Amino acid sequence: MFSEPTLIPIIGALFGGQRGRDRQAEIDLCRPGEELSLRLERTRVSGRRAIGVYSDRGVQIGYVLADGIAHPAAFASLARAAFKCPDTFGAVALFTFDGKVPALPQPKPAPKLVQHPRPPRDEYCDIFPLKNQSKISSHTPSPTDVAVISTNAATQQVAIREQNV
Repeated sequence: MFSEPTLIPIIGALFGGQRGRDRQAEIDLCRPGEELSLRLERTRVSGRRAIGVYSDRGVQIGYVLADGIAHPAAFASLARAAFKCPDTFGAVALFTFDGKVPALPQPKPAPKLVQHPRPPRDEYCDIFPLKNQSKISSHTPSPTDVAVISTNAATQQVAIREQNV
């Protein structure tokens, strides 16, 4: 059927009543890579053949529907499964069909947080502390202040006229 490991959904954890709650609690206990066992169900689930999926502790966590599988009993005996992760409908498992337990790929390591070095401390910070820099003179320059006028005018009167324009 499949030649390489395949992700298959495990359904049935959303069934109402105590069974659904028990299955959801067991799914919460399962860890990624945990081996799951498969058993052919005698009864039909929603009118279809199904294969029961059980945790390592022997508690059923759901079903794999046998739609499109010619021999569900052979599927249940040959297939091996490893729990991958919980999902909204139940869970997801990685299945192999060569008799070997599937190995989940190793998670990629989280990238290391690189902190860039801080800029060197300003050598003048003790001379001009920040708290004193906010007290700037409240004197507003007038157009006649010579210190404010910076033009290339020949005389002071011409520079004042240029400033006013």
